[in-house]
Amino acid sequence: MVEAAALCDFLRIIIRRGELFIQMLDDKQRFRHAQRDELEASARRCVSVLNDELRSQIDVLSKRGETTKTEHQEIVERPAELNNANSTLQAAKTKTELDLQVLHVLRVVVSIALYLMLPSHIDSQMTKVKH
Repeated sequence: MVEAAALCDFLRIIIRRGELFIQMLDDKQRFRHAQRDELEASARRCVSVLNDELRSQIDVLSKRGETTKTEHQEIVERPAELNNANSTLQAAKTKTELDLQVLHVLRVVVSIALYLMLPSHIDSQMTKVKH
């Protein structure tokens, strides 16, 4: 009986150690699961932060793209505006030159008319008519 009681105590010790070993394995598994869960949560936070940063960068680049597109459009339109302004200035120059020629002709005509109206010229013309 002593042997049976010793054997029972021995088996109880082995069973208790087995239970402790299983509990230790369960604790390790729970610890691994907790670490995995923390790692996954950290990865999700990193992805979220990266997504926010990427969205921010995309917004900035999109705005830069729109600004660049607007600037490009203005640059493309600028030569046409300059050509229109140049054409307008050329037309004004031509009109001014024509007006100047007309004024020059009028000045000559007025000078001739004034010359013809001078008393000395009228006298000389009258003298020629009498002869």
